[in-house]
Amino acid sequence: VGCLVGGLSQSLREVYYFDLASDSYRFERLYAYRKEVIEGSLSQFTGARVETVTHEESESYHVVLTQEGMFLTGVTEQTLREAVPIPNSFWNESEIANAITAVISTARSRREKKG
Repeated sequence: VGCLVGGLSQSLREVYYFDLASDSYRFERLYAYRKEVIEGSLSQFTGARVETVTHEESESYHVVLTQEGMFLTGVTEQTLREAVPIPNSFWNESEIANAITAVISTARSRREKKG
C-alpha cells in the first residue's frame, strides 16, 4: 500500500516548454490524478543551478531557478519541483539545470540584439 501511495505522488511525466519568440515558459507535470501547469515570462529568470539537500542518511538534489528581482513570495529563487523524483541524481538534475541555463542565455542574447 505504501509503494502505491508513494508512486501516485510522483509525477508520471514532466515537460518544460520554452518559447523564445514570445519570451515565455510553460512547465507541465502529469500525475496519476491531476495535471499541474506553471507559466510565465522567461525573462524573469537569470539562470539555474543544482542545490544539494543533506538528510540524515542521504542527499537529494533540486534544480533551482534564479532571478534578479523577487518572486511574488519575496524570494529570488524558485525550486523547479518540490517533490524529488525517484531516480534522483546530481547528474540528472544538472542536465536539466544546464539545459534551462542555455535557453535563458539564448533568450537574453536575443533580447540584447533587439534592444
